[in-house]
Amino acid sequence: IDALGYLQLCEAMDACADLVLHRLAEAGTLVPITSTFPSTTNTVLSTLWTGRCPAEHGVLAYELYLRELGVAASTLFFWPIHHRRRDELAEWGVEPKTFLPVPSLAEQLSAQGILTRAFIRKAYTDSILSQIHNRGVREVIPFVSAGDVWTGARRIIEEHPLDKMLLTVYW
Repeated sequence: IDALGYLQLCEAMDACADLVLHRLAEAGTLVPITSTFPSTTNTVLSTLWTGRCPAEHGVLAYELYLRELGVAASTLFFWPIHHRRRDELAEWGVEPKTFLPVPSLAEQLSAQGILTRAFIRKAYTDSILSQIHNRGVREVIPFVSAGDVWTGARRIIEEHPLDKMLLTVYW
């Protein structure tokens, strides 16, 4: 849940004993993760998709100097800041599978037998940033509208009622 801080989450859990989050916390471990403020999509999503702070995963800001390529670039759209064509840095050699120096959340969960499925707006599904975040995701499900998301999420849950699964929706 975007912008829900760890302390606010703990307060919400203290106020309502019936939240499903209690069962999840009891079955596993609930720990805070650190990102940036003010938030930027690419930095925060990299934190959420790795469980690591920006200093560890390396996406520190909207624009970064990529020393290996010798270019200042957007790490949201993966274009050089002087030429704006989405995902152009793929032509420069950016490899989504190795861009982040840490394992993805889906890779970590998969090693524990937990599958990850992700609903992502169709326009973003194949972007470099989505490919970086979705390393190890079992199924990436593109959607166009809110109806697609909720119908699709219900279908996935009904088709896999006993699976250990992380189901994410990026709206």
